[in-house]
Amino acid sequence: MEDNSSLLDSTYSHLKNMIIMGKYSQNSRLVVSKLSEELGVSHTPINEALNRLVSEGYVEFMPRRGMKVKKLTFEEIAETYEMRKMIELYCAEDMIHYAKTVPLYLEELHKCTDKQNEMGYKINAENDMKHFFEYETYFHQLLLSATNNKQMFTLYRNLKSNGMFYYMMQSTHHKLSKSRYLQTMKEHGDILKALEDENLRRLKTLLTRHLEKSQENLILTIQNEKEHDNSPFIQSLRMRKRDK
Repeated sequence: MEDNSSLLDSTYSHLKNMIIMGKYSQNSRLVVSKLSEELGVSHTPINEALNRLVSEGYVEFMPRRGMKVKKLTFEEIAETYEMRKMIELYCAEDMIHYAKTVPLYLEELHKCTDKQNEMGYKINAENDMKHFFEYETYFHQLLLSATNNKQMFTLYRNLKSNGMFYYMMQSTHHKLSKSRYLQTMKEHGDILKALEDENLRRLKTLLTRHLEKSQENLILTIQNEKEHDNSPFIQSLRMRKRDK
């Protein structure tokens, strides 16, 4: 029998994965009694797992109405990517140093990109896309593993930008375009080359571009649901796209 901590962790992981995979759609209510029956566990680990997901921004508490899957906003996406950019750029110098002194670091990063390349552009099935974004998340967490700042690494790991991208692709029934897949692979390769060359300025430029393109693609995916959205944020993205 699982102890309380492992039961909580497994319940939390299951609920989080179901949200990211789009099984629980945005704004859908999360009823503790139904989830308890579905997972075959008591209300206690369900409640604790939901509270953890509230703290991470996946679930929203509604007074007197319970909990629901949180709907992503443009502002939240922008803030999340801004945090990612700040952390990755701050740790870029650590990445260069780690690549120079720990050969296994670059080796693991290359293995990760090799796995994504081996998949090729066949990301149509649900599991294919899920695995692609798992590798994408792992690639960036590997990059950040170079830092000795454990709190910063934990903060970064808890950011949900890759999870939210996969979630939006699933919930809007969109697939990763071939052009974005190829672009992602090239960007990863360029980042690794900058690390190998110990070129800090180029590394920071490439990390910035990579994150900006990822953010833009996520926003434009959401935009497909809001074709008539004329908010300043969406208008700026449209202008950027036209200028390219």
